[in-house]
Amino acid sequence: EIRSNLGAALVQAGRVEEGIRVLRQCLSENPRLAGAHHGLGSALASQGELAAAETEFTEAIRLGEPASLLLRSRARAQRNDLEGAKADLDELLGQREDAFARVDRARLRYQIWKATSSRSSLDELRRAMREDVERALALDPQQPYVLENAGHFYMLNGGYARAAELWRALIAKDPGARERIGEALAEA
Repeated sequence: EIRSNLGAALVQAGRVEEGIRVLRQCLSENPRLAGAHHGLGSALASQGELAAAETEFTEAIRLGEPASLLLRSRARAQRNDLEGAKADLDELLGQREDAFARVDRARLRYQIWKATSSRSSLDELRRAMREDVERALALDPQQPYVLENAGHFYMLNGGYARAAELWRALIAKDPGARERIGEALAEA
């Protein structure tokens, strides 16, 4: 457990490759440490090793680490396994409410709609996305990730006043977000 914490600390300190080595050594000694699998998956994902990260998250989930569902979902989405990513989020939200998972699921709904030949109603899609975004805001109304992504949702769907309100709250918490929001507006 101590070695697992050391590996995670090294990764957080930016010494990712060293952290990966420590986490792998830890798991070679005790492969049943869910937290070490979770940490190794996170480190591998940050290095772009998405298939290996997904394997580690899957093992962490099997060992009882439900937080790995969110990160496995993100790795799957980056690999364009959108349905697998959404299934992970649905499973996580079936276990407990999670603001990050709600925001990610709203984004995935749109990606899936856009990528498939499914021509479900755009109004139906927006309603489902709005439901996820509003639930995320209700769960964690001050979380910068939630505020930023909810603002994007409203801006792209004509809710400019609501987007501005959310982004003002975000900038109050994270002044550096002003630049990211400006880039998003320039792309729109």
